[in-house]
Amino acid sequence: MSLTKTELIDLLTADPEKFNEYRKDNPEDEIDLSGTDLTGMALPGIDFSKANLSNITMVNTKLVSAILNEANLTNANLKGCMINNAKICNADLSGSDLDWAEIINSDLTGSKLNSVKLTRTNLENSNLTSVELTNSTLNKAFLTNSILKDSILTESNLYWTDISNADLSGANLQGVNLEKADLRFSNLSKCNLESATLFWCDLSEGNLSNANLNKSNLEKTIMRNCNLENANLKEANLLKADLKHANLKNAELDRANVEQTDLRSANLSGSSINLADNLLSALMDRSTIMP
Repeated sequence: MSLTKTELIDLLTADPEKFNEYRKDNPEDEIDLSGTDLTGMALPGIDFSKANLSNITMVNTKLVSAILNEANLTNANLKGCMINNAKICNADLSGSDLDWAEIINSDLTGSKLNSVKLTRTNLENSNLTSVELTNSTLNKAFLTNSILKDSILTESNLYWTDISNADLSGANLQGVNLEKADLRFSNLSKCNLESATLFWCDLSEGNLSNANLNKSNLEKTIMRNCNLENANLKEANLLKADLKHANLKNAELDRANVEQTDLRSANLSGSSINLADNLLSALMDRSTIMP
């Protein structure tokens, strides 16, 4: 017979290692800690795999090296929680509050984080391959060196977020807000950024080859030395964008606004730059390679 919530909490409070031993000896027992309060507890290496932790409160709880694979953490309060070096694969954290949390060097592959609060959350060096992060708030979060390959972040807010040197190849970022985000040296190849806001974003040295930037707002965006080969920039707003030394070979620029866009030393061979709007006001020089 599975332990009751009270018995589980007593076991966790007395000795987290004994809780893990119980899990090991009783792998079929259901763990239901939904709605409980584990605020401030130290639970390093705890095994919460497949546990029901919905609506749980774990503010400032230490879950370093915890196992949370396939756990139900929907609507959980994990504010300020420390979940570094953890395994959180295929878990459901939708609707949870992870503001100011630390999730460094953790594996969240395949997890759901829809409508999640991640303001100032540190996710550096974490694996978020194929995660769902739709309609979530990641303002001023840290995603440096993280892997977001094939992830879905549609309609999420990443204002002033640090995503430098990250892998977002194949990710769906349609309609996201990346205003003032740092994406330097990041891989966004084959990424969907249609109708995204990248105002004053830094994409220097980034790879956006074959990316979809149709109707995106790239006003004042910094894209120096950026690879935009075969990118779709149709109807994109490139007002005052910095594309010096960028590779725009075979890029689609039909009806893109290039008013005061800096294209000096850019490679535009094979592109449709001649079909762009306000081309005469763009900054070009002898080093600009035209079609």
